Amino acid sequence: MTPRADLPRTRVMNRRSFLTNAVRTGAVGVGFALGGTLGRAQRVRAAQGPIRIGFLSRAFPPAIPTVNDSPIARGFLLAVDELNARGGVLGRPIEVALGDYTSDPKNVAAWATRLLQEKVDVLAGPVTSAERNAVGPIVSGADKLLLYGSFYEGQDQEHFPGVCNKLIFMFGPEPSQQFVPHLDYIIQRHGRVFYGLGSDYVWPRVVLRRLRAALETRGGRLVAEEYFPLGGQKDFEPVLERIRSSGAAVVFGALALPDNVTFARLFYQAGIDQKLAYWALADHEATTRAKGTQASAGTYSSFDYFMAVQTPENQAFLKRLRDKYGPDAVMNTIGVAMYNAAHMFARAAEQTGSLDTDKLVSALEGIRSRGPQGEVYMRAKDHQIVVPSYLARARKDWTGFEDMFDIVRSTGLVEPTEANCTFPLKKK
Repeated sequence: MTPRADLPRTRVMNRRSFLTNAVRTGAVGVGFALGGTLGRAQRVRAAQGPIRIGFLSRAFPPAIPTVNDSPIARGFLLAVDELNARGGVLGRPIEVALGDYTSDPKNVAAWATRLLQEKVDVLAGPVTSAERNAVGPIVSGADKLLLYGSFYEGQDQEHFPGVCNKLIFMFGPEPSQQFVPHLDYIIQRHGRVFYGLGSDYVWPRVVLRRLRAALETRGGRLVAEEYFPLGGQKDFEPVLERIRSSGAAVVFGALALPDNVTFARLFYQAGIDQKLAYWALADHEATTRAKGTQASAGTYSSFDYFMAVQTPENQAFLKRLRDKYGPDAVMNTIGVAMYNAAHMFARAAEQTGSLDTDKLVSALEGIRSRGPQGEVYMRAKDHQIVVPSYLARARKDWTGFEDMFDIVRSTGLVEPTEANCTFPLKKK
């Protein structure tokens, strides 16, 4: 991939060229231009050069925007622009190095290693739990932080060092924040029998295990769960037949791209959407756009953020997003998580006056920030962010991102279930 003109202050890398495209314009220059008015200590910091963040991005399937159009990258880079416009962090500008990899965890581990060899100060991303788990040993060996922004399955000690790791901070919601707060609502309106679908990796398997347990405590049941190779399922017809005869009232999908798009279209074409509710756990604004209005209509989604949220903080955030990327720019939960991650990392660095890893860890533990969802904070004990939760349903006649969903239920900040970790968290 090549760098776009609308992504200044970013050093972009791809599989063909590594750290060859340095773009040092715009707000990065602000940090240096302010040198004449800064105090001596700040001038010394500026002379140290930029703070370098390695951002691990993915080449998404064709139905979804590529990295330069991705809301994930845009959320993070928008925050970096805002920080650089204020003079950077510790008197130093922030420079972002993008590592472009496929969804193979082996590739993301290799990119993480290369970025760290290039002396980045911290890593951010990646997307899936499998990728995060692959990067865990890399950051542990290098003693560097990983800022992880995806919604995910929650932390269990068996997946250390990908989780339960003192060096990793989770900026996206886990099951007790994402779907459990809305389970009673769905049961009351549609029924207690669920049919589970998932891609075959750690996030869907753990999510459906947690769904089963939550249903059982409510007198419900998960009548079946099926898993499919990641990105490899094209024929869902046999599954649709089994769903028809299962007696389920709700189809609960933990399918990743592109299978969630494929399934939704076939679910609609088969007419099952008229009889059963569909709750798609990975479907946000970008994936809903890929499905189209007919295949997405009536589908439930639940996250800590939607563009349709009507709060002053979100409206101001969306204005800044459009000012930078244009009136049709899309944002989603992971992009907002990465936006929050950049600002909270910067605040931690300013509070501690250092990029020392141990000091940053201590400063991030318990740190608060005001972002698009309002005030959020990082729980100190298990490095899990505390965010609100929204249940949304796609409209039948949506035309754009902000009228795509009706927010049918919302909560305040949701304290997640405590991570299943050995405390205190350890780096290695």
